[in-house]
Amino acid sequence: MFQLRLQFTKDYPQSPPTVQFVTRMFHPNIYKDGTLCLDIIQSKWSPIYTVATILTSIQSLLQDPNPVSRFPSSLELNVDQSTSGL
Repeated sequence: MFQLRLQFTKDYPQSPPTVQFVTRMFHPNIYKDGTLCLDIIQSKWSPIYTVATILTSIQSLLQDPNPVSRFPSSLELNVDQSTSGL
């Protein structure tokens, strides 16, 4: 089971919530700190999106990762750990 934190500002729904995995995981679209590389909570946010929309998008991202994402991800964690012993 994965724990997820959604934080809403006063500007919601005009601005997206902050979404972060509390559970550490290895995924090409999740930053080391648990934040997601997901367009609908970043550059493509729209006030019409609901919490259900966000959760459905996250579920889809987990099932079908985007390995060529233009943002760094938790994959850095693996690289950092593998080179730290050199």
